[in-house]
Amino acid sequence: MFLNTKSIGLDIAERSIEAIELIRQKGRIRLASVGRTHLAPGIVEQGRIKNAEKLALAVREVFATAKPHAITGNQIYFGLPEAHTYIALIAIEQKEVSVPAMDRLVHEEAFKTIPLTHEDTILAHAIRVQDAKKSEVVAVGVLREMFYEWEHFFASMKLKVRAYDCEIFALARGLFYGYPKMKTCIVDMGMFTSMIAVFDERGLEYVYSTRIAGDALTRNLAADMEMTYEEAEAAKRTYGFLHADEKVKNSLAQTMGALVSEIQHSLAYVEKKFNTKVEDIILVGGTSKLKKAADFFSEKLARHVVLGKSQVLESERFPRNRQRLYIEAVGLALKGFGGKLSTADPVILPENDAAGQRRHLLAQNSFVEKSLKDKGGENRVRVSVLFAVSLSLIVITVALLGGFFLWYRMRGASLSEESAKGSKTSSQQEQALLLTAALALDESEYTPDRIAGRVIADHLAEGESYEAVLSVSREKAQSQLKKGERLWQIPLTPPQKNFPMVISWLAYSSEDTDRLFRSELEKIAPSYEILEIVPSALLPSENEKIMRVQAAVVFQNL
Repeated sequence: MFLNTKSIGLDIAERSIEAIELIRQKGRIRLASVGRTHLAPGIVEQGRIKNAEKLALAVREVFATAKPHAITGNQIYFGLPEAHTYIALIAIEQKEVSVPAMDRLVHEEAFKTIPLTHEDTILAHAIRVQDAKKSEVVAVGVLREMFYEWEHFFASMKLKVRAYDCEIFALARGLFYGYPKMKTCIVDMGMFTSMIAVFDERGLEYVYSTRIAGDALTRNLAADMEMTYEEAEAAKRTYGFLHADEKVKNSLAQTMGALVSEIQHSLAYVEKKFNTKVEDIILVGGTSKLKKAADFFSEKLARHVVLGKSQVLESERFPRNRQRLYIEAVGLALKGFGGKLSTADPVILPENDAAGQRRHLLAQNSFVEKSLKDKGGENRVRVSVLFAVSLSLIVITVALLGGFFLWYRMRGASLSEESAKGSKTSSQQEQALLLTAALALDESEYTPDRIAGRVIADHLAEGESYEAVLSVSREKAQSQLKKGERLWQIPLTPPQKNFPMVISWLAYSSEDTDRLFRSELEKIAPSYEILEIVPSALLPSENEKIMRVQAAVVFQNL
């Protein structure tokens, strides 16, 4: 797709910008120039541009001050912020699927887990594995409004984005110069989120995101040590997991213990599902720079844990202690050199690109078809064909959004595995789909197509610890439920350290939940019986008074 002799990767995070220029000489990828600068708070927040003027100045500074020479090119490869980027891994168990049919199947299936509407999303996909029996597809959805925001920003700077990429794919590309030969876990510890991803020689196999990251470490350390956020950040970077300051080490270890648990759950799920051991764990991201971080994780996980390094930068003898800062930028730039490096993962092209126009038309067509209410022949055929295949479409993992957990990992892996094995032979085979429905947190937003919900706030003046009062608070909230309400078992508020504190709980209508999820299933499976509805995740929306409930709907044919 891309056959450049030089390529520029641009990585913009909330607190820093990195740019890398790579060149190809005699078949070898070489480092040409590298630049970096810090970003002040308030310029980029949660992937959205808050101050375009200051951001433009910072980007120009990175290009102008790059070493050993300024980066002067105007064509770049950019990594979209993870805060509004969603990934679904989809398996299609059908021998032959045409390209148009594949596009539509992927589009329909992806939106069973991506918590956005068709109109709000730009979707791209790539085939991970394809053989005589099935295809495995990686789909990426990005918030359209955010995408246009970045497109407009780069156009105003007269920078042409050749392709938009996802952070997790760029990281793997920057680390391995392709894909790892053995099953490998990447833990990307950023400022606000950490990603746990597993790759094999065919690409992305699993991904999960959590908010246990650098900011949480600093805030908890500040609370434990009774210091300011800035003082805690300095102490965190100075001591890390060194024994020089046991209080700092213990505070960090307590918070990081939750991330260790998430990694253990993820690896256990992957190894059980694929019956293959994950060989290595690679730490990347700003928080991985904490002193003795690799030793801490290696001890707690009892596995081989190493700090990430780029094969490209390693060959250039680039300082190892700085390589981790540029791994994503390297991966972005590598996308410009064509071959498998540019086509193995989903490519999100600018809207003025021909493929970008095709993607936009596909989204429009799919949305129009989904909106048809008549029972005409064409619509019946489309739905029936989609349904025949959708029962053997299994979503392996869900959106890249901090704090959301996988229903598969918690409950449904065995159901889906059995479904995948038996969907073509047993007429009574149980099936499971992940569906979503809107939930209103305030009476002003109640409508027939939303689950009615309300927040129960428990104000706690004192207590032994958050963990000690949590179960009591849950029981108290349970006692306040009205007739027909259920309690979401995980609090809406994050864990807290100090009293007084407020723990908020969600109460929601069981009748609305049952009615709306049955209605959602009826749209794609009108002749099937629901066996169970298992709410599994809460997803935010642009309206703070409305959330989206994700549930696993288990059903069988009548």
